[in-house]
Amino acid sequence: MTEEQKAMQEQIEMMANSFLFVNKQPLVKTPLDYGMEYESLTFETEDGVSLSAWLINGTGNKTIIVSHPAAFTKYGYSLAHEGSAKSGYDKDVEFLPSVKHLVDAGYNVFMYDQRNHGESDLDPNKGIHDPYKASLDNIAAINFVSNHPSLKNSEIGLLSHCQSGYKEMVAMAEKPEIYQNVKALVITQPIYIREFYKNFGIPDEVIDALKVVYAQKGVDLEKQNPLLFVDKINKPTLFLQNVNDPWATVEHSKEIFEKIPIEKEAIWLDEDAHRFVAYNWFNTNPEQLIAFFDKHIN
Repeated sequence: MTEEQKAMQEQIEMMANSFLFVNKQPLVKTPLDYGMEYESLTFETEDGVSLSAWLINGTGNKTIIVSHPAAFTKYGYSLAHEGSAKSGYDKDVEFLPSVKHLVDAGYNVFMYDQRNHGESDLDPNKGIHDPYKASLDNIAAINFVSNHPSLKNSEIGLLSHCQSGYKEMVAMAEKPEIYQNVKALVITQPIYIREFYKNFGIPDEVIDALKVVYAQKGVDLEKQNPLLFVDKINKPTLFLQNVNDPWATVEHSKEIFEKIPIEKEAIWLDEDAHRFVAYNWFNTNPEQLIAFFDKHIN
């Protein structure tokens, strides 16, 4: 291997590792910062990973499970704690304002850090982050809520951002029986990792080289594609996407939406060209979110 080839291989491995080993951010705020009492809980996945959660009680017998994107936490995303990969966004992403809207509307909210994130433990495979495997976190969260003494009779809604929306699709394909008490799903901006790379101008031959590095770490890059699992969605779905998101194409996002085989609604934002805009959207625009859950959760 020539020096030029070695340098290229190092760059490819760095690119792959930025996804395979996520920057583990701390939690900079809690529900108390928004006037909400909460309980800190832990629960375990079927492969033995301990996950950290917050439970905020509302007034009704209905519960929303909130799942965050990769490199985020149950709080959101802190600019002050970014790793080497910078977001380019001008403010933190915070999920707690939208959670407060849900709690004020009577919902209990259960929000957790997925494996390799926040206060949760690392994946047993050296902390490598595989979204397909991490669907076990989504399954564990539903099982925990479904068996929790104060929540087990709840009807459940899911608010799953980005990668967690993809993970929800995988979990519905793998374990549809656990979704019995789930009545509605909200997903924001699910993404195919190959499309992400292509949208940033990375040629297919480099992506194929990245695929090899992923495989060496036990991760299938091509499996991280919502189109492989979207037809397994079996709950009414609200789909949110910023059409100016530079990480995804409108065509790909619309293809995902069109293949949802059940009752569905879409919110197509025409906002600033940054992916994180959509993650903060419900903080100041909660009406359609709450109306959607109210429609499907008694």
